[in-house]
Amino acid sequence: MYFQSFIFLFAAIGSYVNCAEAPFYTPTGAVCFNYTIPIAINAEFLVYNSTEWTNNDELTQATIDYVSRIPNKTGYFTGTPRNVTTKYAISATLCTPQESSAKHSKTIILATHGLGFDRSYWNLGYEPETHNFAQFAISQGYSVFFYDRLGVGESERISGWANQVSNQNAILTELATLLKAGKYTGPIGTPQAVALLGHSIGSVISQGVATFAPACIDALILTGYSLNLTAINLALVLEAWAPKIASTEAGFAGQDAQLDNGYMSWVDVYANVNTFFKAPNYDFAAAQYAEAHKRPFAWSELLTASTVFGFPAPTFTGPVLLISGEYDFIFCDGYCPDVLHDPASEIFSASRNFKSYVHSGTGHGMNFHHNATGYFGVMTSFLAENGL
Repeated sequence: MYFQSFIFLFAAIGSYVNCAEAPFYTPTGAVCFNYTIPIAINAEFLVYNSTEWTNNDELTQATIDYVSRIPNKTGYFTGTPRNVTTKYAISATLCTPQESSAKHSKTIILATHGLGFDRSYWNLGYEPETHNFAQFAISQGYSVFFYDRLGVGESERISGWANQVSNQNAILTELATLLKAGKYTGPIGTPQAVALLGHSIGSVISQGVATFAPACIDALILTGYSLNLTAINLALVLEAWAPKIASTEAGFAGQDAQLDNGYMSWVDVYANVNTFFKAPNYDFAAAQYAEAHKRPFAWSELLTASTVFGFPAPTFTGPVLLISGEYDFIFCDGYCPDVLHDPASEIFSASRNFKSYVHSGTGHGMNFHHNATGYFGVMTSFLAENGL
């Protein structure tokens, strides 16, 4: 399995972030419905067994130890994983075309954001004609369901030492199951299809559904992502962020400022630019917007990405589209064209239509670049070409 040589792969880091609550933007031509959804899950849970830092000095030393060439990567968790049955409240939005006869409106795109942002990553209020995916998809006749992942935004908060990818994967599986059954679908009723869309760690989580619960979904789109471990430089990413405990950062307020020390954030807008943007294909105002609306992320999410990353999906036969920016720093070590297609094509060997696509001139956060609508169009065209 391609992920196993990195037991604690954390580079599946996500998108933009939210210090201040992003105001809800209603996409042009859309009718939107907000939900708080009770999600019951059963997931395998790893028991954290390492230092819970109490200040930024200790966090800094922990990151130095983590990226060392000879670190101890076996001591973060202890004992046998245990199954946990619990319930979470997940906040979500469905936007569907105002015209009920829109060609693809009964195909729901279920979108999962990455670390450092919330569901507004898919529904940006910043220059929406250029950067808002939900608005673009609705203009093409699709419906979009996007939600705050566990621990983020308006969804339930849990400890950063316990917020793991297994929780997130189980939540997304249940959301897909509910949508397929016509729950929380507004005027759509029972949809024709549910297509998963992820960004960064949202792609890790979405890939897990295709691997472990393929009957829940009809198509898979993974963005800001690669499955080629030779191109993932974990040490550079973490050092570029210089992360700090989220509750000690002045920009966070409300619930974000009350999170435990297991939640962190990169240090400033320039750390954001280092890892998500590529000049000259963005405006600095876009980076400032991203930084002003960033969200904390959990240390345990980083450590447990490998519980899903890279597993083959031998029974998922639906279409798969893998997209990364040409200069993605996090998943391609700054250059994607020669590392994107494989080994992903082997991992999704059962797919009836696997494609990879490199979006020119962009970094990890493609939604914030000038040509974002170009890759939005690649995604919706891919769905249409596959009858969805």
